Amino acid sequence: MHENHYKDPSLRAFTLERIRALSPSHFLLLLAALSLLHFGLARFGLFVAGLNQNASPVWPATGFAIATIVLFGRRYWPAVAIGTFAADLYTNVHLGTAVGFAVTAALEACVGAWIYCTVQKSNWFVTHSNSLGTLAASLLGPCLSATFGALSMSIGEKLATGDLPTVWYTWWIGNFIGGLSLFPMLIDLAQKRHFTWSRLFQAIPLVALGMAIAYFIFVSDSGAPCLFLVFPYILLCVNRLGSLAGFVASFSFGIISVTTTFYGIGIFQSGNLNSDLIHLQIFLSSLSITALVLPEIWRGGSNRPTAVVLLSSWILAAGIFHSLYSKGRLEVEMNFSNVITVAKQRLNSQAEHYLTALKSGVGLFKASVSVERSEWTAFATEISALNTKSGLKGLGVIFRVPANQVPEFVHRMRVEGSPNFTYHTIDGSTAASSEAYLISYVEPLSHIHSILGFDIASEQQRKTAADQAMKTGQIVWTDVIRLQRDPGQDYGFLVLHPIYKNGSQTRDEVSRLANHIGWIYCSINARDFFTAALGPKSVAELSYAVHDGKSKRLLSQSADYFFAPNHRKNLRKDVTVSFAGHEFILSVKPSAKFSTSVDLACSWAGATAALVGLLLASLVSHMQSTNEHIENLVQERSRELELTSRMAKVGGWSFDIPSRSLVLSPITREIFVNRRSEIRDVNDALKVVKDQDLRSQIEHIISTKDFTLDQWDIVVELADLSGGDMWVRVIGMKGPGGDDGGDHYYGTIQDITEQKHREFMLMQNSKMASLGEMAAGVAHEVNNPLMIISGKAYLVKQRLSKGLLDPISIRKEMDDIDSTVKRIAYIVKGLRAFSRNGDNDPLESVPLKTIIDETLVLCVERFKNQNIRLDIEPIPHITLKARSTQISQVLLNLLNNSYDSISEADERWVKISFAFLGLETIGIRVTDSGAGISPAIAEKIMLPFYTTKEVGKGTGIGLSISKGIALSHGGDLQLDRTSSNTSFVLSIPFESV
Repeated sequence: MHENHYKDPSLRAFTLERIRALSPSHFLLLLAALSLLHFGLARFGLFVAGLNQNASPVWPATGFAIATIVLFGRRYWPAVAIGTFAADLYTNVHLGTAVGFAVTAALEACVGAWIYCTVQKSNWFVTHSNSLGTLAASLLGPCLSATFGALSMSIGEKLATGDLPTVWYTWWIGNFIGGLSLFPMLIDLAQKRHFTWSRLFQAIPLVALGMAIAYFIFVSDSGAPCLFLVFPYILLCVNRLGSLAGFVASFSFGIISVTTTFYGIGIFQSGNLNSDLIHLQIFLSSLSITALVLPEIWRGGSNRPTAVVLLSSWILAAGIFHSLYSKGRLEVEMNFSNVITVAKQRLNSQAEHYLTALKSGVGLFKASVSVERSEWTAFATEISALNTKSGLKGLGVIFRVPANQVPEFVHRMRVEGSPNFTYHTIDGSTAASSEAYLISYVEPLSHIHSILGFDIASEQQRKTAADQAMKTGQIVWTDVIRLQRDPGQDYGFLVLHPIYKNGSQTRDEVSRLANHIGWIYCSINARDFFTAALGPKSVAELSYAVHDGKSKRLLSQSADYFFAPNHRKNLRKDVTVSFAGHEFILSVKPSAKFSTSVDLACSWAGATAALVGLLLASLVSHMQSTNEHIENLVQERSRELELTSRMAKVGGWSFDIPSRSLVLSPITREIFVNRRSEIRDVNDALKVVKDQDLRSQIEHIISTKDFTLDQWDIVVELADLSGGDMWVRVIGMKGPGGDDGGDHYYGTIQDITEQKHREFMLMQNSKMASLGEMAAGVAHEVNNPLMIISGKAYLVKQRLSKGLLDPISIRKEMDDIDSTVKRIAYIVKGLRAFSRNGDNDPLESVPLKTIIDETLVLCVERFKNQNIRLDIEPIPHITLKARSTQISQVLLNLLNNSYDSISEADERWVKISFAFLGLETIGIRVTDSGAGISPAIAEKIMLPFYTTKEVGKGTGIGLSISKGIALSHGGDLQLDRTSSNTSFVLSIPFESV
């Protein structure tokens, strides 16, 4: 892929051209700087890692890595790899594992950058391309990284298979939030921005407010339930300073909340550090997405509906979160208190187990006069408590021996089976003081032969405890000591139970001292003792540290207690436990295994509610934007329509039927004003209708309220005040309306006077064209009678000159002249009737034969001259209600078209036939010898100005005008496509037969 695929044209920073122009030294310098920045962000992520050293739920380096590839180009991937490799080396992972992490990080950055730029260049997402591109890159890139990273750890670091899903999820969510929070901020920062002091002054109070909110929510004890205050603050930042302010605020809140969570303060503190950070990241995802989407739905103008939805959803989400959080704190404290109770019970049970062993040993001595070594060995072997893993290092017997009897006692012990029995003290001396307290029997004996013969009286703490037990008759724990028998020299205790002579009285101190012979004791390794009682196999949910109550010395601790020393400070407790009067301080806090669903529920509930609110706000914003777009479009179209209406002279009107109220639009009034007419009400409108019949019909409908006509489209001639004519087209439709719910008529009115004038001119042109085509025939038709008149006049003149005054002959010649003159007059009358404008003529009853004869007289001679046979079927004796001149024009146009089409054909004939098409319609068919018209031409033959004639012949409007005339008479003009010849049918209603 070419590197400029990673470039957004709107970004500046370092353009690819400038970067390519860098010298090698400058390139390496920039590469080193980017590597160092990536290293710092990676180290921060590893610093707060809570699961292990390499999988962190916080990883801002992902956002920086993707931004590096987007802004600088793919060849800077080594900066990502180097920074990741160096950061991972600090965790002491294997070299191969670190290399795998580095390659994975570079691959994640390149894939994320490719996804982002692909979405950015797509036209599918319009205004949301930035947010969707960022979200897709942050979601999908980390999937690749988490998969390869977890596998690298599994192979190189021997990660347990059961831990693999947790590592993958931790890795993925850290990288996902890192990309979602830091990447868009860097991209926005790289765009061209102009610094202004006014923006700085606006930012100062916002920064102060943000710091106060951060301290209140993430640091103070009482602010945690008010977590959702951060959302209105993000909205305020975006509204006042734009998208970059929202990104910076979101990222800053993320850094602050992660830091406080790591140090054991803040909101999410109910689980281990890793789970708490994951819960925090789930919530921060909603904050980052909000900062990402807000600039796209907050685009100026009226944002009130969007703001209402956002604030309402945040208030609702805050209420849900506060309720869950408050109940959750109580649940967490109660659950952890239960864990502490279990831990104390385990400690008491463990201690009681040891004390029971001691009491059993005492019972053995009480049951016998004396106990030999073999008897003790058999007894101790049967004690199940002898388990070194529980901290019990041995169960033994200590005898009191006067100093002067020590050698004899040592000899006796050697004889009884302890050949290595040797008297020794804590400081290595071989001489006893006044009295020795000698360890005589102990089991198990392997590897601890040196304990036999040890004088515990040589060490003050041991002696003090032994004396106290002897005097009180109670079990006594020594203070913290170093066990002699423990190779590790760990801290431990001796637990001593006094032994008295069989059957002796021990009611008071004097009798106890007099009858005391020794102690049953056990040595306890403190670390093993507390680990056995509180360790992962016993109380896995507890992280602990145990201190001696007197010396405050640390005796034992869990491996994770000091890993995050300040984590869970709110749940950390110090509990005092006492065994045989010896106190220990048990410091506890939740371990990594302690978890509740409280924070998970809170984080998911809060995040989900916030995202649902954001989605609703986005929908509202989109609807509002769409509505504004539609309103602007409607306004624009309304202006265009108004302009078009003015140009086309189209106005609106409405008529309320119950009140007879007529309302005219401004354009309608303007139409009448221009025509020097004024219409105020329906009566004024009726006065200007020239057609008396139409006016009477409308008045009748209004007076009788017979409003059954739902819609109409009519052309009406009006009379304006100037005395001229005015034609309007009126379209009406019935519909509901009015305050009373009555019916209304709505419609438009258009001034078509000019259109009518143009139609008249076209019709006249068509007539003149037809007359021009008939001119030769008409001239011949007139010329013949003139020749007859001239000849007859010459004969009369000759007879008069010769005195041949035959009255009968002269009368005959004069009659011929008269009939010939009448014939000429008939022809001229037909020409005059055809050429005049008959549009304004009223419909009159005219015999069909009259119309046919008047038409034929104009063209019959022309047909004869061209040898075209004209066949006329018998004409039905019917009367038409028509304008005869217009019907003649239609027939003459059809005859002329037939003449033109067959004048050069071999077979030339035209036939006029008649057929009744119904009870009230006559069909006049004009057929010629032509072979018909092709379908392609037939589709367009009735269109205005379409002609198939040669240039100079015809106007192309004859058939169009003829069809209009037929329609105006309630009939039609159609081409018969089924005929083998060219045949047109004019259908006209008739009155009577």
